[in-house]
Amino acid sequence: MMAQHVQTKEPTWEDDSNKNGGKFVLTLPKKDAKAGKGDEWWLFTVLAVIGETMDAAGDEVCGCVVSIRKGQDRIALWLKSCDRRACTEVGARWKKCLEVSNKTSLRYQAHKDAAKSGRSFQNQIRFEV
Repeated sequence: MMAQHVQTKEPTWEDDSNKNGGKFVLTLPKKDAKAGKGDEWWLFTVLAVIGETMDAAGDEVCGCVVSIRKGQDRIALWLKSCDRRACTEVGARWKKCLEVSNKTSLRYQAHKDAAKSGRSFQNQIRFEV
């Protein structure tokens, strides 16, 4: 059996596979994170990304990241486009995977906005799920 070469993509806004995309952001208050909810949601997110269960077409999800901060934690799901229909479908599947309530909002931000501002999480919200 021949070994296959796998090309990895850089987890940056500027990478060709990411530059036209964005991310859903799930914010967790510290009290929920300390109660273990953040660990649970991160595990479910990673397993869903590996298992490719959030993306029906199989070409939209390109990664996930967790950010631990003093006041709140965040989990972000990176997508390859900003197509509202495709992204909201993935966002709805992510919410189902995490078993979060309808009151929980996933906010979508474009990587282009982040690249312009140089900031990761304080950009315009394009839409919510």
